[in-house]
Amino acid sequence: MTESTNPTPLQSQAEKIKADLSAMLLKAAQAGAKASSPASSTSDTALEPQSPPAAQ
Repeated sequence: MTESTNPTPLQSQAEKIKADLSAMLLKAAQAGAKASSPASSTSDTALEPQSPPAAQ
C-alpha cells in the first residue's frame, strides 16, 4: 500500500480492481467449465468439447 508515493490513488485502486476482476473472471471461467460438465472431476477433457484437449 504505497498511496503516499502515488500521485493518483485512483490509478492504484483501478489496477487493484483490474487484478480482482481478472482473478474473478478466471474463477468464473473455471467454475463454468466444471458446471458445464457434471462429471468433470473424473474426466475433464472428455466432457468439455468447448476446450481443446491440452491435458493430453
